[in-house]
Amino acid sequence: MNDTPRLRDLLKDNGFFTDNLWHIDDVHTQLESMGYAPCDDKVAHHILKQTFRNEATIEQIWLSMQYAIESAVEMKFNITKTKNNE
Repeated sequence: MNDTPRLRDLLKDNGFFTDNLWHIDDVHTQLESMGYAPCDDKVAHHILKQTFRNEATIEQIWLSMQYAIESAVEMKFNITKTKNNE
């Protein structure tokens, strides 16, 4: 039985963003597209870890979040500045 949908819903209910999860199969697909043979799952997981622990990736996510916040403010979502940040 695949518990992924149930576990994804549990994480989402607790405030986590789960619409974009990555899987070792994504690494295998990328390897194939680059002309490499498949690696074992442990190596694929290591590649994912290196990908998402990369400082440039993390900085880009924070920057993208700032743009999304600014867009939400412009779209008149209920977001207000605190007195300290005015």
